[in-house]
Amino acid sequence: GIHTECALDVGAVEAGTQPEKEERRAKNTKQEKTHTSGYCRRLGFRASIAVMITTKVAGVLGFTGVALGAFGAHGLKNILETHDTESIWHTAVLYHLIHAVASLWASERRPSSVWLWTIGVTVFSGSLYILAVTNIRWLGAVTPVGGLLLLAGWAVVIFSKSKAQLH
Repeated sequence: GIHTECALDVGAVEAGTQPEKEERRAKNTKQEKTHTSGYCRRLGFRASIAVMITTKVAGVLGFTGVALGAFGAHGLKNILETHDTESIWHTAVLYHLIHAVASLWASERRPSSVWLWTIGVTVFSGSLYILAVTNIRWLGAVTPVGGLLLLAGWAVVIFSKSKAQLH
């Protein structure tokens, strides 16, 4: 589910008559479950939009990874064989697909990793795709920049605190 940080006013629940306390408890329980309070609703809405976007980005990464893998195996086979760059194309597809799956996992947990991996895949795999098709070897100098972005995404996973650690 969507994680939001919404504090309930426990003191307000304890003040007043018994029927008022029960009414406030029910209201707070409903707000906690559905995030219908103003602050909770806004956080929940923003969080749900962010998760929706990062999940779609992960889907686009996966879709394009599969499509480019198939295109390389079939549509570009002769060009890649001529340039002897099939292994370069395969490396690009491998890193592309691994980070698509990782992005799907991270879409709700570590959205900043999704963005780092998306840019990283674009630079890392993108430079390898272009290199494999054109045989322009200097593009290999661009590839490590994408690799650093991929590593940065993994560093976010390693060093950021989980929701459980925050409570």
